[in-house]
Amino acid sequence: DHHYSPASAQTHVCRVTTKWFGFRRILKKSNRVIDTVELSLPDHSYESQAVWMRVPQSTKISVESSSRYSFRGGLHAAGHALLNVVPLFILCNQSDLASECSNPNDRRHVPERILIYEPRPGGNGISRKVQPLFSEMLTIALELLTSCHCSGAAGCPNCTQSLTCPEYNEVLHKEAAIIIVKGVLDAE
Repeated sequence: DHHYSPASAQTHVCRVTTKWFGFRRILKKSNRVIDTVELSLPDHSYESQAVWMRVPQSTKISVESSSRYSFRGGLHAAGHALLNVVPLFILCNQSDLASECSNPNDRRHVPERILIYEPRPGGNGISRKVQPLFSEMLTIALELLTSCHCSGAAGCPNCTQSLTCPEYNEVLHKEAAIIIVKGVLDAE
């Protein structure tokens, strides 16, 4: 059952699937990756709830037309920035919501959307609370991204990084996130 609000954010049942690519052995003293071990384990999958907004094709094209930007990294950073502002609107824990995170080894197509979901089977109902506030949250996420004075393409823990990112905050692009969030809000 779709729920549409004045904002075009949508909520729906989603399927969350974890694919195991392998693991990295890391030297504790220096945090240096020694090697990567590939694994072939079955996928772990469950149904939950998600809320998202589409990214206009024109926005995707404008990000991809610049060699300086990464669309994949922009979506990832935008999702994290959105997660970082949700608690300003709704009482929740960091573990109550997650965003789609880009795996650096995964070359499959990434959907043109900013999506956050409930990372436990069945969900907890927070997506439905986020849905009518999604545009407003994106506006605050954009303020967070544009006002943060960090340097470096990937942003920082204040704006684009997430402590709970399963991909260790790899493939993040702050400037691309700004263009993407502006594009989504302009389309509203």
